[in-house]
Order: sequence, then structure tokens, then C-alpha cells
Amino acid sequence: MDHLILLANIGSDLAKMGQQTAETFGVDWPHLIAQIISFSIVAILLARFAYKPVLAVLAERRQRIAEGLANAERIKAELAKTEAARLEVLEQANLQANNLIEQARAAAARVQEQETQKAIAAAKEIVEKA
Repeated sequence: MDHLILLANIGSDLAKMGQQTAETFGVDWPHLIAQIISFSIVAILLARFAYKPVLAVLAERRQRIAEGLANAERIKAELAKTEAARLEVLEQANLQANNLIEQARAAAARVQEQETQKAIAAAKEIVEKA
């Protein structure tokens, strides 16, 4: 019980000290309460009309950036696939070109052989006539 009385005395002493400190520093309670109410109103208005719209814009921007990164990844994958297809087409074109070159060489060799045979036959004919 003595403890409760002691605590009550300490509580009232603290309240008196707080009141004396407020008076020492010139705290005007009606003005302080009015300023707290004004600050609360301004804070609520700023939160509603400034902070939330800014957060919404930031969220939208964050979403657009994420979409842009996803599109970049998709485009990068498509580019890699297109590059692979391009290399494959070039390889096939090289193979076809090499085949055509080989066929042209074979045809040229046949024509050369035929012309050589004709030239030999013509030379034999000239020698026989001579």
C-alpha cells in the first residue's frame, strides 16, 4: 500500500514538474493544440492529395519499367532465334553454292575433256590429211 501512495506522489510530482517546465518554456496550450490540429489537417491533405498520387505514379512507372525489361528480354530471345535462323540459312546457302561450284567444275572438266578430244581428233585428221 505504501508503494501505491509513493507512486501516486511521484506521479503528481512529475505532473507538477511537467507543468512547471511548460510554463518555464512558455508553452501556450490553446495555441499548441490549434497548431497540432492544423498540422494534422495539413498532413492528412498532403497524404491524400500529394503522397498517394505520387506513390501511384511511382507504382505505374515501376510497372512500365518491369514491362520494358520483360519486352527487352523477349526481344533479346527473338533476336537470338533470328540470328540462329540467319546462320542456318547462310550455311545452307554456302552448301548450295559449294555444290553449284563443284557441279560447274565437273561440267567445265567434261567440256574441257570433250574439247581436248575434239582437238586431238582434229589434229589427227590434219596429220592424216597431211
